[in-house]
Amino acid sequence: MTTVAIVSAGFMGSGLGTALLGGGARVVTTLEGRSARSRRLAEAAGLEVLPTLADAVAVADVVLSVTPPGAAVDAARAIAAAGRAAGVAGRAAGVAGRAAGVTGRAAGVTGRAAGVTGRAAGVTGRAAGVAGRAAGVAGRGEGPVVADLNAVSPETMARVARELDGLRVVDGSISGPPPSVRPGARVYLAGAGAEVVAGLPWAGMIEPVVLGDRVGAASALKMCTGSVYKGMVALITQAMRTAGAHGVLDPVLADLERNGLADTAGVAQAATKAHRYVGEMREVSATQAGAGLTPDLFAAMAAVYADIAATRLADGDPETARDLTATEIVARLAEHRTG
Repeated sequence: MTTVAIVSAGFMGSGLGTALLGGGARVVTTLEGRSARSRRLAEAAGLEVLPTLADAVAVADVVLSVTPPGAAVDAARAIAAAGRAAGVAGRAAGVAGRAAGVTGRAAGVTGRAAGVTGRAAGVTGRAAGVAGRAAGVAGRGEGPVVADLNAVSPETMARVARELDGLRVVDGSISGPPPSVRPGARVYLAGAGAEVVAGLPWAGMIEPVVLGDRVGAASALKMCTGSVYKGMVALITQAMRTAGAHGVLDPVLADLERNGLADTAGVAQAATKAHRYVGEMREVSATQAGAGLTPDLFAAMAAVYADIAATRLADGDPETARDLTATEIVARLAEHRTG
């Protein structure tokens, strides 16, 4: 059985865990330093909770990091430290018989590709019949494959990779809602271990897309698509606020609806995640600057989301259903939060 550790099992992370559990994987996480909401989400998803991050990394074949953009580098540093504590962070830590798909752990051998349990032969088969790298399972001697699935720029992803030096790093990004909300999100993957993550048992709830070996490609893609999706929501939100102030909300929405742009439900839902989008818009800004473009557009989008995050519309959690009229949305956007 493949074991996957989820770092930061919030709304998205727990949703990914749900898909993997449905496919037959063992999914672990830790709630060390996490909120009561994270505990509720992890328990509702049925994730196995271990005491510390080191405990989770020690048993994992694959680690998925799903944090807010601003926490990605710190999370990578913590995963690397947990790997060292668990004794699995060394890239050359006793790997034997790769051609045979067998991973050496000291003198004992973990016979994965051969599916051999073979105690008499000195082989410790972790899960009989589980294939090695070709079947998408990470070799223990190298430590787990670590996939950063956060919405960060290629530059930030490079910092993440440096923090995870000694582990196999996959650059990843997610496009779509958690599979527990609606199946079908795409997970884009790049790096030498991308096929390992793509080969996880996603139970048909996630569509993995491998972009190649170049770390940074999946992050660049996310910065492009996220700029459109979240930038559009910010534009609609600002248009609604302005229309409300000028008393023309209904005709504005009617005109936007003619072109399929009056997504008021998306505005209300996005507001609960606005505090996360601030960091993502800054990452988009940095990515566009790296492409020789002005960083100003998405620096302004970050300011828009920071303002939205300070309003009453941002109250609540993303997993909470919201059935608000356009008038209610605009009214909540006009009121600032007290806490």
